[in-house]
Amino acid sequence: MLYGAPDFSFAQGVKILINPGGGSFSVDSTFDVSIFVDTGGEQINAVDVRVKFPPDKLQIINPSAGTSFISLWLQQPTFSNKDGTISFMGGVPEKGIRTSAGLVSTITFRAKSPGKATVEISDKSAILAADGKGTNILGSIGKAIFTIVPKAPGGPKVFSITHPDQDIWYNNNNVSVAWDDEEGVTGYSYVLTRNPSEVPDNINDSVETSIDFSNLKDGVWYFHLKQQRAGLYGDTTDYQIKIDTEPPAKFSPKVSLLTAAIAKKAEVGFFTTDALSSINRYEGAVFDKSKESGEAPFFVEATSPYRIPDAELGSNLRVIVRAFDNAGNARDGTIDVRNLNLLFSLAKDNWIGLMIAVAILAFLVWHFRMAHHRKRQRVNNLH
Repeated sequence: MLYGAPDFSFAQGVKILINPGGGSFSVDSTFDVSIFVDTGGEQINAVDVRVKFPPDKLQIINPSAGTSFISLWLQQPTFSNKDGTISFMGGVPEKGIRTSAGLVSTITFRAKSPGKATVEISDKSAILAADGKGTNILGSIGKAIFTIVPKAPGGPKVFSITHPDQDIWYNNNNVSVAWDDEEGVTGYSYVLTRNPSEVPDNINDSVETSIDFSNLKDGVWYFHLKQQRAGLYGDTTDYQIKIDTEPPAKFSPKVSLLTAAIAKKAEVGFFTTDALSSINRYEGAVFDKSKESGEAPFFVEATSPYRIPDAELGSNLRVIVRAFDNAGNARDGTIDVRNLNLLFSLAKDNWIGLMIAVAILAFLVWHFRMAHHRKRQRVNNLH
């Protein structure tokens, strides 16, 4: 040992301090505690700092002396998580040092179990004056009291029987949300919002494990929930709900006729949009309105343009195109067409008439040019 008992009458201002002086930390969390020396204006050249802590409450995971004012270690710092001790013994060569906040070391603790944990400087510590005698001038020692609380509960597992997949749109605006019941939980705080990162307040809203919401507006909603155990609120669980009850936008299919020398086709073109969940698919059906069979039309998946079957071209038709969005909402677009074969004939006749008109126009242009040419020749002959 380098010293005798502290001489408190000599230098009441020389202190060993612990910072912070207290705090509250949960089990398994880590926190830093720094050891400082205040020489009270005195010149010192050696320290022997011994720290005690409760090993059942705290565990040292990182003792660090990297920025210490001690430049010469007389003994390498040592610690024991079994005994709850750590010690630093070193000095400052030549003339020593005066300091009001000389850092000895920073210690990182892990909280092990709930309760009060006192970290204190042992009365066996010493601060030695740079007086050539090694006089112990330590005047006072510090301590810090930390409260170790139980680990905060994690976020509960949330699910929904009405909207079971968070990535899928649903056309149901009545939502039922539930969560797992865990032992020791005394209440739940939740909020339903448009904000994906909102956190519920620390006030219990329910002790039940489910909640229903009715007539929600379309769009994306977020259900945020956290639970309370042993007076502490845990992590927040976020659950996404996507609602779209509106069908796609109104639209009107258009019929186009395609004719050729040996073939003819009738096609229906269509397009629409959906504001929220977007278009999933189209289905089409064609039926003869003149037949009172009472049968419902059969829909098949369709893409634009959708070709009308050749066998139906001479009938009084109704074409229905049904657009579905990704939430399952549907919108019908219809067009009635009478006797497409007649339309083909008219189109064909119009084509023939157009060809005749083009031929006549070409003849008139040729005739005009020839007459103009003959007139110029007569004028040239006169000269």
